[in-house]
Amino acid sequence: MAEQPLHTIQFKLTRTDRVAPLLDEVIKTVAPLLDVPAARQEEVIFKSKVVISELLTNTIKHTHQKTTLLEAVIYSNKLCFVRRDYCAPLHFPASPHREALSWPLPPNRTGEKIVVYEDDLNALWLTITPTGAEFTVTPKPTEDCNINSLHEHFGLLLITLSSDRFHYEYNPQTAENLFDVCIYL
Repeated sequence: MAEQPLHTIQFKLTRTDRVAPLLDEVIKTVAPLLDVPAARQEEVIFKSKVVISELLTNTIKHTHQKTTLLEAVIYSNKLCFVRRDYCAPLHFPASPHREALSWPLPPNRTGEKIVVYEDDLNALWLTITPTGAEFTVTPKPTEDCNINSLHEHFGLLLITLSSDRFHYEYNPQTAENLFDVCIYL
């Protein structure tokens, strides 16, 4: 049986909203509900700010709908942020090392692990699941970072680095994108 959330709070972002006030509202609402030691709470709040900022910035850049819902879901051992929007699915253009990826992906690709973003510091991988993808990061040893190597999907990398679990799903029947990000408490 799946664990039941302790709290579920919905926030709406409209096209005219600015990210900073909504970010502050989410943090001020969620922080008092977290049952974590003070030393750990600072880290959880920092990671939450990174995740929320990227999820909201991404929705402003890539969707054209009037409102987007962001849910904060608090469990006994994790804090999850779920963003839903209705637009084109997540897309990774072709690179010299792989073909383009766009949802829905065929079921025979389940289990594949693919680098979808790479810079001088990290490689962002996605593992194809039956319903979407799980993101992970592999740090790269480097002596010198070239800032020009940071590209479009850098935000996905930031979300993955700031979370313990980052899952994506796309529903082709409804054109719903679902981004589910969890930070363990």
